[in-house]
Amino acid sequence: MPMIDVYATSGTFSDKHSLAKDLASAVMRWEKVPDIAMFRNNTAAFIHDLPAEAISNVAGDTNYVRVQVLTPIGVLDRDKQLGVVRELTDIVAAAAGDPALTEVPADDYFRRQEMDPVQREDELRANRALVELVDTYGPKMKVAAATSAAPAVVERCEQAGMELYWWNPMYDDYDKPGSLSRRLWEANGLPCLNGGGNVGTAAWVLTHAALGKRRIGLVGIDLGYAPGTPYEKTQYFPELVELLGTSAWYAPGAAAAQMVDSIMLDEKRVLPCTAYLEGEYGIDGLYMGVPVKLGPKGIEQIIELDLSDEEQKAMQASSEAVREVVGVLTT
Repeated sequence: MPMIDVYATSGTFSDKHSLAKDLASAVMRWEKVPDIAMFRNNTAAFIHDLPAEAISNVAGDTNYVRVQVLTPIGVLDRDKQLGVVRELTDIVAAAAGDPALTEVPADDYFRRQEMDPVQREDELRANRALVELVDTYGPKMKVAAATSAAPAVVERCEQAGMELYWWNPMYDDYDKPGSLSRRLWEANGLPCLNGGGNVGTAAWVLTHAALGKRRIGLVGIDLGYAPGTPYEKTQYFPELVELLGTSAWYAPGAAAAQMVDSIMLDEKRVLPCTAYLEGEYGIDGLYMGVPVKLGPKGIEQIIELDLSDEEQKAMQASSEAVREVVGVLTT
C-alpha cells in the first residue's frame, strides 16, 4: 500500500483533507497503475500536526515540513521519483500558502560540494547523464563497497551489473580488547580499512587484497575547484565566516592566491606586495608595500608610479614610521 506522511507544525495547512487527497492522487498517477478501486482504496496520505516545540533544527527554527513517501520496491524508477518529489513539493507549498518551500536556498551546503560548475547549473540533466553512464558501463565496473553502505546504494550497484568487493570500515583500534573492527573481521573475514580521507591508500589496499595486484594507477583524482570558482562558493566559506565572526581572512587569502597564480603561471601581474626598496620612491634599504610585477622569478620589476608632492610626502612619512618600528624590533 503506497503511503504518504506529511509532518508539520499545527496550523500549517488549513485544509488537510484536500491536501491528503491531492498527494495520494499524485503518487497514484506517477505509479501509472490502473485507475480502479483496488488502487484508489489502497493509496493514502496522512497529515500529522505537531506542536511547534516538537520540531527544531540546531538554530531553533521550527518552519519545516517533512514529506515521506513509501511505495512498493521497483514501482518508481528514477525519473518517476524525481517527478513525485517535484509535484508533491508544489502541492505542499500551495497548501501551506508558502512558496518559499519550493525555493532553492541562497546557500546550499550540498551544492557547494559540487566542484563542477557545469553540472551545478543543470543538476537534473547532469544526473540523467550520470545514470545513463552507470547503466551503460556498470557491468564493466568493479566496486569496493563498505559493509556500512546504504542498502539503496548497494541495490543500485547490483541493478547496474557492477561487481562488488566488500570491506569493513575501520571503526576503532582493532588491537584493543572488544574492538568492533576486529569482531567484524572475525564474523565475515573481510578486510578492515579507513577509507575516509585516505582514498588513495584504500585503493592500494583493495587492489592488493581483492584483485591480487601489486601495481595500481589512480585516475580521476579530484584536484580542486574549477578555475574562476568564487571563494564564497567553496566548501566551508560560510561556515568559516560564521565561526570566526569575520571574513577578514578572505582578502589576504585571495591576494595570496593571485600572487601564487602570477608566479606559477608566469602571468606577470602587477600586484601590491612588500618589496625591498633600493632607491625607488626615494626610499633605500627598507621593505615597503608597492606595486610590483610578479613572474616565475618572483618580483621581476618594482613599478614606480608618478606621485604628487602630497602623495610623496605621505609615502616618506609612512617609511619613517616603518623604520622606527624596525629600529625598536632590532634593538
